[in-house]
Amino acid sequence: MDNSSSVALPNPDTPLAFFDPQSAYQVSVSIYVLAASLGVLLWDILDNISSDFNLLFKNRITISTLVYFTSRIGSLGYVLASNIFQTAATGHCNASEKITDSFYPVSLGFSALLFFIRLRAIYNRDRIIVCFFFLLWLGLLGTTMIVPIVVLGADIGPTEYCIDAYVPNAVYAAIIAPLVHDTLVFIAITYRLVKNAHLEMGLKDGVAFAFSGKYLPAFSRGLLKDGQKYYLISLISNLVTVVMVFDTSIPITLRSMGATTNIVLTNIMACRVYRNTRRGMIRENEISTTSMIAFRKSKPLSVSLPPFTAHNKPSPAVEVSYNVPIGDSATHVAPSPDERVVELVDDQSISIGDVESQMQFCKEK
Repeated sequence: MDNSSSVALPNPDTPLAFFDPQSAYQVSVSIYVLAASLGVLLWDILDNISSDFNLLFKNRITISTLVYFTSRIGSLGYVLASNIFQTAATGHCNASEKITDSFYPVSLGFSALLFFIRLRAIYNRDRIIVCFFFLLWLGLLGTTMIVPIVVLGADIGPTEYCIDAYVPNAVYAAIIAPLVHDTLVFIAITYRLVKNAHLEMGLKDGVAFAFSGKYLPAFSRGLLKDGQKYYLISLISNLVTVVMVFDTSIPITLRSMGATTNIVLTNIMACRVYRNTRRGMIRENEISTTSMIAFRKSKPLSVSLPPFTAHNKPSPAVEVSYNVPIGDSATHVAPSPDERVVELVDDQSISIGDVESQMQFCKEK
């Protein structure tokens, strides 16, 4: 009997048996990374489950709250579906690919929307800037929606296990768009916070301030630093993903691996910034809501305030007193524009120029 004409597979039911040793190793690595990404995301969700519970049941549900949970669900759906796609004998691989990739625009789109909401709160009176970044976000959402349309899946040999079979060049736009969006949003927020600093700085001090937020109020300093952390991690993750997608020497299986880790890291950081911002709204000794109400009563028609310096002291008519910790010296100053961001993050539908409705909103809080 001649056995040279056919080679029996060790285990024909194992999908890796249909790959050469190098490809089988690459598929195994991608599966390990997917499993690790799912573990990290689940750990972050469980670690913050009490905060999420408070947001959902102990605070008023707003548009930003819905965006937050949608980004969470989209990210978890994509990572979980990717793990099932790679490890389970689901069959109907092209349909499974479409279902998995449909979570991609939901995750990245709504994670980016969380960052846009912060930008809108800071630039609430600058309609041109807000409209520009909203169009930028729509562009991001549109490009990421390309992924479930053009990416195709296929069976591994005669098995019902699946693999990414076709990733066209159009996917590059969906990879680059989050990088461009996050970069421009971060620059815009940093610029506004630096511009609102309460002291006159030279070029050297201004550059140092942009990275430390030393002279900002506590809330703005936290906002700036959190934004920097989010941007740095998101930037590195997006760059790695872009490099992997553009490098044609990397197999298709390993290219999609970078997209999954990018989604996990981006979502974790965007949600972390949002939770910290919401907690900052009610934290004592940060910003007194009562003080802001008193400020608006003394000046019914609210306008953009200039930065406070030693040469630009507020008049007695707009002096307010902040609640400060014991041991700190109370400072009688009017709230800076960046401090009023606290009110807007929770409910983006309220205009800061509408004094009466804003006062009623603060009383409800």
